[in-house]
Amino acid sequence: LLMLVEAVQSFSSLNEEALLPALSCVQTCLLHLLDINWEVQDLPLFLNIKLPELLLSMSQENISIHDVAISQWTEEDEIADYKKNQEWMDECMDGMFEKWYDKIDEDECVDDRRKM
Repeated sequence: LLMLVEAVQSFSSLNEEALLPALSCVQTCLLHLLDINWEVQDLPLFLNIKLPELLLSMSQENISIHDVAISQWTEEDEIADYKKNQEWMDECMDGMFEKWYDKIDEDECVDDRRKM
């Protein structure tokens, strides 16, 4: 957990736009690890990692990542992406995960596989 916190906190010093998708992935992992039942004795950890500031900076960075990715899209691109994500969500919701993973492997577009 502390390694992920350090990675997220030190990212801004890298100033490398190409790594923004990696930052998003690390932030997602960190948020999943933070989403557990914490006890009172865990408060020192929250103070140590400055949790409120960490969460605020992560939300601001996420907006920036989204803006960078989306700013290059036309309205048609955004609508097409929305429809594709909606289609994937419907397919994923049927509970047939093996079929879903097979579909990911079969997709020829590396970017689509990453998005899936």
